[in-house]
Amino acid sequence: MTVKEYMTMLQNHDWFYDYSDDHRVWQEGVNERQKLRNAFVLDERFKKMYNDWYDYVEGKTDVRPKSEDYV
Repeated sequence: MTVKEYMTMLQNHDWFYDYSDDHRVWQEGVNERQKLRNAFVLDERFKKMYNDWYDYVEGKTDVRPKSEDYV
């Protein structure tokens, strides 16, 4: 998996699945999050990307991560 592919996965992930009343949506979010975290083993940069994207989504930073930042 490339950095660009992983960034696309982060961008497409439903970061707010925990708030869904639909169990299927929630389960899909849990499964997808696990795939994102499993990728940490493939490349250590992925963990930094995940954490940076999480901070952006949660409003802890205004800086939107870009795949070029992790090359």
